[in-house]
Amino acid sequence: MTFFGLSILFLACGDKSNDTSEDTGSDNGVSFAGMDFVLDSATGYEPTGDSIYLSFGDDASSISFTGGCNHFSGSFEMEGDTLAVGMLSGTEIGCGDGLMEQDDWFVSFFTASPTVEHNGDTITFTGSDATLVYLDEDIAVPDASLTAETWYIDTYIDGGVASAFNIGVSPSMTFGDDGSISVNTGCNDGGGTYIVEGDQLTVSIDTITDAVCEGDLAYIEGHILSVLNGAATYSIDGNQLSIDNGSLGIGAHIE
Repeated sequence: MTFFGLSILFLACGDKSNDTSEDTGSDNGVSFAGMDFVLDSATGYEPTGDSIYLSFGDDASSISFTGGCNHFSGSFEMEGDTLAVGMLSGTEIGCGDGLMEQDDWFVSFFTASPTVEHNGDTITFTGSDATLVYLDEDIAVPDASLTAETWYIDTYIDGGVASAFNIGVSPSMTFGDDGSISVNTGCNDGGGTYIVEGDQLTVSIDTITDAVCEGDLAYIEGHILSVLNGAATYSIDGNQLSIDNGSLGIGAHIE
């Protein structure tokens, strides 16, 4: 489960060898391939926040995670019971409340070759100074309903590149049971209607206020209104919502 020139890519490398994974009867010997997890407990480290996720690709060689603020992704190999993470890329936005330092901690932890124990719904990583236990996201965070809550927009996708902005406001959208939609772009408020057919989401924003938006807010508003214009596809994974309209997309979460 990452995010205009406002995202900065950086690299972090861990030890990596050409050893093959031990065969456990799953793809490339990785029993947790394709699974998504949420941090359930930590020993030796006290994390801040509750949006700490970890995902492994179906290819059994890609990993992505968040330390509660930025998102990181890259490759990995299993060397026996040790996780060997290779090159990582990630967003780099300014996060308060110690979350930038927490991001650094999680990057350091996963690139320091922790051992791994996967047991059904849980996966445990043991490092030199801390142990992290993650729980299967399907159990920890059941998929929300589109109309359940207010969705706060946090990710802006353009041509496959995901960006995040540190703007001090939270653009949002709410889908009503009656087929109405309300949207706040961080600058203006709008409303309209939507229709859902399977994973198809067709939106029409009919009214919007006319405050002048500048800088990042102007880009964000234009991006949101472009995505919420006509036929799109959507998916919900736990408390995360993704909407894609051609090469543009947005990601949102429930708080």
